[in-house]
Amino acid sequence: MVESEITLCTIAVSGTVVAVVTVVMLMVRFTVEAFVVLKLPWSIHYIQHYVRFFIIGVTVLVVAVPEGLPLAVTLALAYSVRVSQHSTTVPCPRKCVCVCVCVCVCV
Repeated sequence: MVESEITLCTIAVSGTVVAVVTVVMLMVRFTVEAFVVLKLPWSIHYIQHYVRFFIIGVTVLVVAVPEGLPLAVTLALAYSVRVSQHSTTVPCPRKCVCVCVCVCVCV
């Protein structure tokens, strides 16, 4: 269970990092292009662009975490199979129950 928790945490952190990097890159690109290259004056209408960039970042975050969930479940199941092959007794039955419930929900 510890490995699956680490995997889920890693997936969530990775999705967050990618979302933040995406938002920052979009904002920097737009700002440099509009105000440095084209030398446009500031207008209140540019806030719409920044709000769109934020929405894109939230979308990336929302999509990244559920897409990584099957990977986390697969790794947790592989870990539980490996543990059960090495010993005939399960050291902690709750781990197997949690993995089985998670597989049933995800399938």
